[in-house]
Amino acid sequence: MRSAQQAFEVLSRPDWPVRGIEHAQAVDAALKVVDGHRSAVDARDALVRAAREAGTLVEN
Repeated sequence: MRSAQQAFEVLSRPDWPVRGIEHAQAVDAALKVVDGHRSAVDARDALVRAAREAGTLVEN
């Protein structure tokens, strides 16, 4: 992801595999970064947790 806006768009796609608590928190974090209320690090960490929850995280 290159931006919180892009993260929000990916998380909002209808084909996101699991919409659990981590997903909801990642969507919230991305929106708050876009609005200037949270850090990009917070959004990245939330996105990683959501991807892990969905079983889609590819770790190096």
